[in-house]
This record gives sequence, structure tokens and C-alpha cells, in this order.
Amino acid sequence: MHTQKVNGAAPESAEQLRKGTDASQENARIARGLAASAFARLQDGVSFTVSRITVHGDAQAEIRRHGELVWRAWSFEPEFMPDLMQNLRSVMR
Repeated sequence: MHTQKVNGAAPESAEQLRKGTDASQENARIARGLAASAFARLQDGVSFTVSRITVHGDAQAEIRRHGELVWRAWSFEPEFMPDLMQNLRSVMR
């Protein structure tokens, strides 16, 4: 068995993680608001849901067309908001 020395997380890493969590929670909040406001403007057969809120405040958003998955992502992913907006625009009337 081989062992390796593992460095602990630096204090600035904890701060970056906290900021990332705050951004993820904000993304989840915005996505939930978009789900409510975009409903009437979606093309026929398109659904947009925000679900699976985790204990950390993260959410999973997905867009489906006639039941087939078009796009899905978690709010903590780096490009979540730009990708969400781009994909929503593509399925709106």
C-alpha cells in the first residue's frame, strides 16, 4: 500500500468554497423565479423545472421537450446561469 502526504485546505480555500456556496444558492433562487415567470411563455410541449434542493441550497434545473431531456444542470456549476438563460431562450415563444 502506498501513502501520500496530503495537504490540508488553505484558509483561502474555505473562503472560496463559502463564496461558491453563496453563488450557488443565489443561482438556485433565480432559477426558481425564472421557472415561475417563464411558464406561460414556453413553447408547447416544453417544461422547465427546478428541483432537488440540497441541504447546501443547491438546485437542479432541467428543460424537457415532449418529455425528452433538453438540458439539465446544478446551480453550483460554473456556467449555470449563462447556460440556463441560453437554453431558456431557445424554448420560449
